[in-house]
Amino acid sequence: MAAATERIEHLRVADLKPHPEADIVPRMRPDEWAAFLCDVSRRGVQEPLLIQEGGIVLDGRHRLEAAEITETTRVPCRIVDLSAKEQLDTIIKAATLRRHLSDDQRAALAAKLQPAVSKAAVAEHSKLAGKASGASRRGEESNTSANGADVLKRDTRKELAQQLNVSEKKVRIAAALQKHAPELAAKVLAGDTKLAAAAREALNGMPTPKEVAEKDPARRWSSSLHKLYVLMNSTRDLGGIKKLARNWSPAARKDYVKELRRIIGELEAWIPILDFSKR
Repeated sequence: MAAATERIEHLRVADLKPHPEADIVPRMRPDEWAAFLCDVSRRGVQEPLLIQEGGIVLDGRHRLEAAEITETTRVPCRIVDLSAKEQLDTIIKAATLRRHLSDDQRAALAAKLQPAVSKAAVAEHSKLAGKASGASRRGEESNTSANGADVLKRDTRKELAQQLNVSEKKVRIAAALQKHAPELAAKVLAGDTKLAAAAREALNGMPTPKEVAEKDPARRWSSSLHKLYVLMNSTRDLGGIKKLARNWSPAARKDYVKELRRIIGELEAWIPILDFSKR
């Protein structure tokens, strides 16, 4: 248990460094930081930093920075020994206590943290699977295998949404924004723009399907197949091409044939590329 190993010590500021993922949490606003720094310069660091064994700061990045600026040599620290996943959970919990974060910022934070949380969950699964394997070799009963399966099935996006008290839909939008327009996602996380506004801006800047197809031959091939499928499937759904054609005007039949020939022409251009039998 983490609580059993927890202890309070005054550690050297020079020996401490923030957790790599802790920097994702938005900083204090300038006015808040100025007031906080002034308080630390007068009274020193009052609240202990939360430190993982090895000098890794899980909660207390601003306190550490203020101590460095005010040339404080030692600060009170609450030392714990947590797994990688527990460390991330602690960072997330600390973020939820910061009331200045909006729902949009929490969604962007969840999207930013998701890769690290997923990686930690997989590592936890591997560890549990290893324990189960060892117990099996020794002929012991173990429930770690079942627990490991639960870890692997976990929906980290849903978990993060719950932990950060934000809707899963917003996290999903933020994740898409993080993937396709990370610079806009960073603005949402910093509180400089709204999630909806950033999503609209990202969509306006994205190429159209036609533009994508023109740049990517593989997508042109996929697009041609899809259009042919839709065209043929629509006639089957409406009762078959013969029955349907009887109800069409000559102009409509001409347009259908023209479109069909155009799509087939696109596909025929790919046959030499895909026909490996002649190579």
